[in-house]
Amino acid sequence: MVLSKQNKVEGVKALQAKLGQYKVVAVAGVQNLPARHFNKMRKILRGHAEIVMMREALMRRALEEARPELKQLMDSFKGSCVLVLTNESPFQISKLLRKNKSRAFAKGGQIAPFDIIVPEGETNLPPGPALSELKAAGIDARIKGPKISVGKPSTVAKKGMPISSVVASVLIKLAIEPMEVGMKIRSAYDNGT
Repeated sequence: MVLSKQNKVEGVKALQAKLGQYKVVAVAGVQNLPARHFNKMRKILRGHAEIVMMREALMRRALEEARPELKQLMDSFKGSCVLVLTNESPFQISKLLRKNKSRAFAKGGQIAPFDIIVPEGETNLPPGPALSELKAAGIDARIKGPKISVGKPSTVAKKGMPISSVVASVLIKLAIEPMEVGMKIRSAYDNGT
């Protein structure tokens, strides 16, 4: 979305006004956070904190001009991030965010957080092209009656290794959500600390 110069100026001024209303300003990472999860986190934080999402350059300008003491927070502006504004303890907000992480489907290229194992048993997939896809992902798949069945537990991704797009596609078909997503506080400023 292209913002006009006027929209940018108004956005910075609005953020500067908000910065004066809160004693705690935190930077939270939202890398790989799907929109539905982001909106869920917004609802959870309603009444506790306000989330501000805008372009990094505009956030930097607002912080520099409104509250120069917040300059160190800008070191945490790596990747996608938002500002979390609150008058509560940053530890309480961080705990709330950790407690409300969600599960999500893997995307090709993401790093496996643990060994991803497809369990043995019947799937909801009918015989057909899905059988070939499961086999391509290294899963011991067989036709058993009207469904595809997994013959033995199959490790499709090792911890710390990238998940291939074929494996990600198969995990979606099997409704396996191996990724944990949520906002994570990177740094916070609270009354001079």
